Amino acid sequence: MSPLTFNPRPERRPGIDPVGLPNPGNREAYARHLATHKYLTDVPQLTSDQVSAIGVLVSRLIGGNPMREVERDAERLLPGLDCELRDGLLHDGIIWCLSQADLANFRASDVVKFVTIDSPIPCCPACSKTHNKRFTLDEATELPLADCTAEPGCRCVYRPVAG
Repeated sequence: MSPLTFNPRPERRPGIDPVGLPNPGNREAYARHLATHKYLTDVPQLTSDQVSAIGVLVSRLIGGNPMREVERDAERLLPGLDCELRDGLLHDGIIWCLSQADLANFRASDVVKFVTIDSPIPCCPACSKTHNKRFTLDEATELPLADCTAEPGCRCVYRPVAG
């Protein structure tokens, strides 16, 4: 049996940018994801420009841009948003992008048929419920978890399971 190998630079596919990470500028998917989160229920509805700005900032962070530079741009691109909320959105965006990239790589593999969700211990009640649960690639619960109450945010990850 061959070892699990995942291409960090898969061919260009819709929704995937050249470094193999889902493009958070995909407004519809990312906006749907953001709309499910409990911590955003008391926040005014984000505009499509704000969602796009979060996507740009997340892409820059994942691409290795210095945090100070991204924070300055966040203040300029997301005026009026509370600093703590802005940081939470950036953390959430990074986790969303990386988990979507993991799923894309797992789907491209002939070996991986399932994933489990690995939660850090200790974790919040929402993460505890999904810890070590097995999902097909199409049924995997979206990460970060919508009802996660962990500080500074959900830290769950997918773990591949050969089928």
